[in-house]
Amino acid sequence: MNDFTQDDLPSWLQPVAEAITTLQPEQLAPRFPFPPPDARPAGVLMLFGEGAEGPELLLTQRTSTMRSHAGQISFPGGRQDETDRDVIHTALRESQEEVGLNPE
Repeated sequence: MNDFTQDDLPSWLQPVAEAITTLQPEQLAPRFPFPPPDARPAGVLMLFGEGAEGPELLLTQRTSTMRSHAGQISFPGGRQDETDRDVIHTALRESQEEVGLNPE
């Protein structure tokens, strides 16, 4: 994987990168600031890119037949498998499975 610095990012993405370094998990999910003891590790991918008409963000729509969160808009991702190295690997693996994203 490539290592990028904030200077390598387009100007529109720099505020997002800055926020990542200052936000605390409880600010992202104030109703659920701490995971319950039985929470399963998972990873999701927020993929930003330069589109033909400006910045783009990859989102998926969950199928309407799912047991939970049917039809909801979401980021690609899912539950961590025992073979995943970490949640980053989980997010990349799930994104490849769900939308065909090359993890490289």
